[in-house]
Amino acid sequence: KRQLFFLGAGLDALVDDMMVVAKARIAIPTTGTYTFGVNADDGFALRIVGANAFRRISGTADAAIDASQPNTIYRTGGTASVRAVIDLQAGEYEVHFAFYERGGTAGFELFSAAGDLTNEADSTAWRVVGHASSGGLALVRQYVPPATPPVVSDFTINPATGAFSFS
Repeated sequence: KRQLFFLGAGLDALVDDMMVVAKARIAIPTTGTYTFGVNADDGFALRIVGANAFRRISGTADAAIDASQPNTIYRTGGTASVRAVIDLQAGEYEVHFAFYERGGTAGFELFSAAGDLTNEADSTAWRVVGHASSGGLALVRQYVPPATPPVVSDFTINPATGAFSFS
């Protein structure tokens, strides 16, 4: 029901020191509590623009809710399995997701389920965000790339604050 997006599988030399940045709008069908999950190797950041603060986080111990932007969760490296609970009103939200790979195999997945969930085993309703045909939260708008693609030369996450930036 969920599918991991993996890079690597013998291609390690091609995936070290890289990042993925995604931006989309999702549709929240019903007001309520949702849990977002991220499995990532190496680090990631997830922000739900226009949302209130994530209420709590579980999973990999050093993952965190950003103190200065509490609608953001992050982890700065290594394999992670994180779930974060947030209350959302029905409607559309812009989602920002950043993933980076420092070395070795690489992969990430962003999934969600309705409810306040602590562990992946707590529900069979987890679905990949954007995979509406399997019951996942729908993407509202297809991304249209700019005429001149942006170039990212640097990505930083402040481990003390969780703030992340690209340049």
